[in-house]
Amino acid sequence: MNACKVVNQDMSTEFTAKNNAALDTLINKHKVDVRRLPDDVLKKLKALSEEVVLELAGKNKAAKRIYDSYDKFRKQVTKWDDISEREYLNVR
Repeated sequence: MNACKVVNQDMSTEFTAKNNAALDTLINKHKVDVRRLPDDVLKKLKALSEEVVLELAGKNKAAKRIYDSYDKFRKQVTKWDDISEREYLNVR
């Protein structure tokens, strides 16, 4: 179990570091104008994503159990994240 945790953390850290370097290359070397997607597009993508996931969960008991567990955790962690991580990033 600990090995899995270590590998996951390693991968996450490496992914973040490489994404930062790739973003820097896109912006500074290739002059890409990186923009945030408009809120209405993000809301639509979220709705479509949830629609697909719920459809899959409705067809498979295991998928439903996984989705229900994930959704419960997501709702719980979002409450904390909104007053901790998100706020921390917003004030930086």
